[in-house]
Amino acid sequence: MTPAARAHGGSEGRYIGMGWPERLDICDWIGEIRRKDPKAEVVLHGVSMGGATVLNAAGEQPEGLQAVVADCAFTGIREEFAAQARALFGLPSFPVLDLAVVWAGKWIGTSLKQTSTTAQTAGIKVPVLFIHGARDEFVPFEMLDRNFDACRSPKTKLVIPDAAHANSVFKDPQYGEKVMAFLEKVKSGEEIRDMYDGS
Repeated sequence: MTPAARAHGGSEGRYIGMGWPERLDICDWIGEIRRKDPKAEVVLHGVSMGGATVLNAAGEQPEGLQAVVADCAFTGIREEFAAQARALFGLPSFPVLDLAVVWAGKWIGTSLKQTSTTAQTAGIKVPVLFIHGARDEFVPFEMLDRNFDACRSPKTKLVIPDAAHANSVFKDPQYGEKVMAFLEKVKSGEEIRDMYDGS
């Protein structure tokens, strides 16, 4: 099942919430699945904003969630906007970003200073596979370790050396097999720490 995020595809909503309000939508989706099948075991897999979305959702600890695969997730909306302001326009975060944060917060219903994917990740209770391309300049590569280090549940990371942003699945021909190997270990209860030795 692939639900469309707010303001994507046929989904309702006027504004993209960058994975923050969408975390609750995902939890609602999980709840709907569990209502139809109380024994359903759910895995969340997202890329880029979707990666942040699934980490944010998992931090809410929805019942039935078994594992998370987060590919090139950012650490927070404000941090991602700041990184892009520097990379694309050479702008400091103050005052332009600070003003934008006020308006964007009104649109999505919360202060962007409070939308921390890293903080949500600290609350995750299920195993997590973190994936990131080493050449990612859109979501800075260092965000991988910040989210990874915050996670207190069983975890491992997969770094794709030649991959730019959201490109790991195309650069690593074994991407799917590695994800499935992680999920098999989750299902069997095997140790998953350092499955890929960080590379």
